Amino acid sequence: MKLHQTPFEHGLALAWSDGALSRRGAQLLELLQSRLVLSDKQRAGIEEKWLQSLSNIQRRSFGDGDEALSNWLKALSNTDQLENAAKQLGRTALEIGLSKSTWKKAHQFAIGLGLGEPFAKGAWLEESVSPTSDWPEALDPLAIIIGLGMGEISPKPEIKINASKNPVIVINNTEKTAVKLKWLPDLIPDTNECVWSWNGENKPIGSPPSGEFVISLVVLEAWIKRLMLQRIERGDTPLTGWPKNAQLVPSSVILQQSGIELQLEMILDLGSHGLVKPWTRIVCEQGVINTTNPPQGLDKGWKSLHEGMTKMLKSGIDTLPRQLLIAVRSTKIPGKISLTKGWFNYELTDFN
Repeated sequence: MKLHQTPFEHGLALAWSDGALSRRGAQLLELLQSRLVLSDKQRAGIEEKWLQSLSNIQRRSFGDGDEALSNWLKALSNTDQLENAAKQLGRTALEIGLSKSTWKKAHQFAIGLGLGEPFAKGAWLEESVSPTSDWPEALDPLAIIIGLGMGEISPKPEIKINASKNPVIVINNTEKTAVKLKWLPDLIPDTNECVWSWNGENKPIGSPPSGEFVISLVVLEAWIKRLMLQRIERGDTPLTGWPKNAQLVPSSVILQQSGIELQLEMILDLGSHGLVKPWTRIVCEQGVINTTNPPQGLDKGWKSLHEGMTKMLKSGIDTLPRQLLIAVRSTKIPGKISLTKGWFNYELTDFN
């Protein structure tokens, strides 16, 4: 698979991910050029080579290049965090054992971001840093180059937190207590109640609503990402309709809520065909989940991917609460479901 060799190439791929460059996309590329301290001559040389591949890009009606590029630019603004993360990725690259050519590509990409020195320091043990399985979204392209796009490399350190102060899962009206879950290690159990807090990067929206069984969308998002990465690690396709040789950008798997609608989206790297940002949407009303039709204008292949994403979203909504109830040995099963701001609320019924 062709990976983007420079940060500006990655920005171009994001801007053109739906097969066309908008006015806003062009403006964002100007900002990226400034952020990367590229001269007009340097930019022109990169663009000339990259734009030669545009003959391979088709218009995709559910792409969203402007938003993807805007999000990446925002992620690039946290320079202190990026420098430390670059050192950790350098250390991780050493642990993996990169080939000379792959190391050169990764180092050149880091140099393009202004992070070549910290990346090299981490790799050559000039500073004491640990390997990482977590990195800022801005460094996703670098992580993919060194081979971290498919899953975790090292476990996160265990942190003890009082779960009841920042809950993301609450099961009420039960004598059961929360337990440690290997399949979602960022969940921190409360040993006195059936409550879990969250040690992941994303934070829950607000406090949990009242209800028998409530789950924050940040947990569902992590669960869906895990299901996909597990399939990839087994050598399976993560979704029905997955494009051949496509590579998932892990941190791009996100859930967006608007009222009773919930949208799942992600970014796929299609190599020489650029990046694409597919999405699917469900509607939660009257206690059940209903699917929506794919966007108009999609060809058969993209419709198949849309259907696969819909199945994955519905599967996550259905299997996560069941797995949690099984983990605490509850005799209840999830029933009717509602979607409030940032949370799923399940009614519980007895298992017959």
